[in-house]
Amino acid sequence: MILQEIVKHFRSEGESVQDEGQFASKFFYRIRERFDLLNPPKDSQNDPVLTNEEAVELMTMEYLNSGDNRGKLAIDRVRKKVYQLLQQCRHKVRYLEGETYRYRPSENLSVDAALLVRFLAFKGIER
Repeated sequence: MILQEIVKHFRSEGESVQDEGQFASKFFYRIRERFDLLNPPKDSQNDPVLTNEEAVELMTMEYLNSGDNRGKLAIDRVRKKVYQLLQQCRHKVRYLEGETYRYRPSENLSVDAALLVRFLAFKGIER
């Protein structure tokens, strides 16, 4: 399951820092601010401010710069996990195509999945 992989990644990154969880925790606190910038205004019909690829790059850099581990993590590994996290942060919209229901990801990012990952990675385990 993708959510379990994401939690495992952020949990292991948090454990690799002297001050447990501080590195990834800062990222999760700032993620709401970033999502507000990435999403178009609710009353607007505009496209998202950044493409999905640009959003992944921005959030990858935000993660890498959110603590004192700058330069210590493999950027490709972080990018993959940030991509997976952002995929989980997009609500899925169900629509009917002919007689078959299909799903498409929403253009907007929601912080709910990120906060769930943060909780499971840092509060949902016994230390």
